[in-house]
Amino acid sequence: MGGLKFSFELYSTVARFTDATRIKYGPNPKTRNSKSYARYASYSKATTVGEARKLGVKVADFLWDLQRGYYKVLGGPISDVPGIIAQKGGAAGAGGALNLSGPRGCSLRVDAARRERMLKLAKRLGVDVETCIDDDLCQGETADMRTERRLAHILAERHLATADKTGCKISDAAVEEVLSAWAYAENEFRVNVMADDQTFVFSDTLGLVRTRTGVYHLTDATLAYPALMRLLMRWWADTRPAGWGEHFAFTSINLNCDYAARVHRDQNNTGPSAIKALGDFEGGRLWYWSKDAHPRPLATTLKKADAELLDIRKKWTLFDGNCGHGVEPFTGHRLSVVFFTGKRYHKLAPEHIAEVKALGLPWPTEQALARMRAYLESAKRPKAQGAGAAAAPMAAKVKLSGTRDPNSFEARCAAKRAELKAAGGALTPAKVKPGSAKPGTAAEKTRRGAGSGAPVKAEKDAVRRAEGTKARRDAAVSATAATGTKRIAAPAAPPAKARRV
Repeated sequence: MGGLKFSFELYSTVARFTDATRIKYGPNPKTRNSKSYARYASYSKATTVGEARKLGVKVADFLWDLQRGYYKVLGGPISDVPGIIAQKGGAAGAGGALNLSGPRGCSLRVDAARRERMLKLAKRLGVDVETCIDDDLCQGETADMRTERRLAHILAERHLATADKTGCKISDAAVEEVLSAWAYAENEFRVNVMADDQTFVFSDTLGLVRTRTGVYHLTDATLAYPALMRLLMRWWADTRPAGWGEHFAFTSINLNCDYAARVHRDQNNTGPSAIKALGDFEGGRLWYWSKDAHPRPLATTLKKADAELLDIRKKWTLFDGNCGHGVEPFTGHRLSVVFFTGKRYHKLAPEHIAEVKALGLPWPTEQALARMRAYLESAKRPKAQGAGAAAAPMAAKVKLSGTRDPNSFEARCAAKRAELKAAGGALTPAKVKPGSAKPGTAAEKTRRGAGSGAPVKAEKDAVRRAEGTKARRDAAVSATAATGTKRIAAPAAPPAKARRV
């Protein structure tokens, strides 16, 4: 059947046949004394689709004979969705029907409402669905998916052209329209987000993806439909939040359609992630455990009372994908877009890095990722008041003006320096006379460190020792209070001798 071509309308008609659909065959058009002539003579006596199936008619026969006018459809029950010939079992069962995609991608798997949307979009774009695709399919892509994705790609190109011409920004509505037209893969590999009764979710990734062998590469969809990638990049640039948005970098974009991910932690994510939801739906907020720290229980055992409930439809939300998160149950049509950086992205070959940068992806650096992790750490808020309380947007809690976090290690070092300076002391390494230390020894490293103006290691070590001593002292006091025992004071330490320099 690979070489037969049937029109989209023909598939639509045959797809809705039921056993009770009435038909009437005409005179035998086959070559006399041939096997086809004998078969037609046998099944042409049928007056319904059900009778024809019992006489050996296959899906190919229904399509071939109707296209050439060998029989007429008189009426009777017609299904709004793929009917009896698209169901399992029977002489003309799904084994034949659902696998007939034809070279133009008009299979019976597409339901009536989806076909109608596809045809309306194609007409609006001035595209003939019979000729708008080629035979170069992406991995795991059916001809039906190719048709819909091609239409989404063309629609993305139109939105980009309009934005260039008018100077306007890419809106949420434009992205929602394109993503609603996009055909999502039945992803069977994201087991960590699936409910117990699910075998797949509608989810795709653009940009970099990591294979099971640990190799990174650009996904086929990224290269086959570049306009979608450009649209999402332009949308991010036009709508990203002030502050953390301008510092955010990523390697991949995850697209999700109409499923509520169960509580999970991302497996291939460095952590900092930006998410936004689109569509017409109720519910669908993001459960987020921002204080999900080690040692961590199974994600599915996290308590909802400890989570924040984030409304990710109103604005971009920054979160840590390595912390527990999941989607609240919802009704309606819900899409979500997640920007993130894949783990071990730096192992990508240089030539592929050039390809990624050519797409406009803001290639991340360790410094940028460390900054975003610091933002996430400083953005952790008190626990939400109950499971039903909606949390305020995280971005509002993150200060990105360049001020130093007072709880960071660097800030504590600076505070200790100021304290010692006020007391007339200083945290400086011991000076060593030139030539008195052998190369490569600790003393030599100390000598070289003393001559540089960089933040010295000895300074940080001193802060660590001071903090460690305070922590041990506080722990001892707590233990004394708990047991009710009296602590014996340690003898006073002798006065410290002045260090000779």
